[in-house]
Amino acid sequence: MNIKRIMSHLIVLCAVLILIVAISVFHIRDNYTVVAENLYVGDAYNNEEIQYALPIRRTLPACDRRLVPENMPFISDMLSFPELTKDELTSRSSLVIRGVITGVSYPFFVEDEFGHRQLFTEYYVEVREILRGETFTSEIAVRLQGGVTESFIHLVDCSPEFNIGEEYLLFLTIPTGEQFDTFGYYYYYLTLGPQSVFQHVLSVSREVEHFSYGEYDSFVQYGRVIHDVLGFSELKMEIERINNVIPVPTAQDLRQKSADAVMGNVERGVLTMSDDELEELIYEILNQRSTSRVVLVD
Repeated sequence: MNIKRIMSHLIVLCAVLILIVAISVFHIRDNYTVVAENLYVGDAYNNEEIQYALPIRRTLPACDRRLVPENMPFISDMLSFPELTKDELTSRSSLVIRGVITGVSYPFFVEDEFGHRQLFTEYYVEVREILRGETFTSEIAVRLQGGVTESFIHLVDCSPEFNIGEEYLLFLTIPTGEQFDTFGYYYYYLTLGPQSVFQHVLSVSREVEHFSYGEYDSFVQYGRVIHDVLGFSELKMEIERINNVIPVPTAQDLRQKSADAVMGNVERGVLTMSDDELEELIYEILNQRSTSRVVLVD
């Protein structure tokens, strides 16, 4: 009798524990979804009609552009960006991390609802330290325009070339629902092209008075708009100072900045359009809901 009673108690206890675990899992999942909706665009993120695939990760490093045959068809784009200070770059970024490149995807297309396609490549980064914003995984994807396939090349001249195994300081932003944004998993863009990438270096600092030398943990900017070698501890303090006065921009904040830029261009005469056209364009920017999807390269 005692054995049967003990067994019945154990069964009840196990059932209670299973119920508690199940409730906790659903609670965590619901909280994660809420965060995702706030960070990205909830309507598109939860749209079950959107079909998407995950980019395929390479087992080897990305193709070296210098080794590509000269007769291979290619497209070349030159993108230009305004020069930003460190403070401006930080304030525009939704995430700033120190991390190591762990891998790269095969190039893939993103196709919008009208059938237009754009080629992208994703680099994967192991997050070592978060300096601004937050992320929910220890490894993130950074999406760059262009790529090298087996049959053609799409080069973006100013796009940085990451080296697997090397460490970088990255200033990143989130998708806002523009034409070639996709939803269903987390990835980031560079905030402002190569200016957003700082490569880790060990420079030598000299103490003149004591005639001693030592390694100095520092970074250099990929685009070299900022020509100085920047010490990491000083960079970190500057980013923390911006964090204290300027909140991390959300997707809606970024859309508002785009709308403000359009209105400024109209006021300066850079863009010419009627009031109705401007109103329609601003509405589209502020209510962007991309339905693009990833299409893997054959």
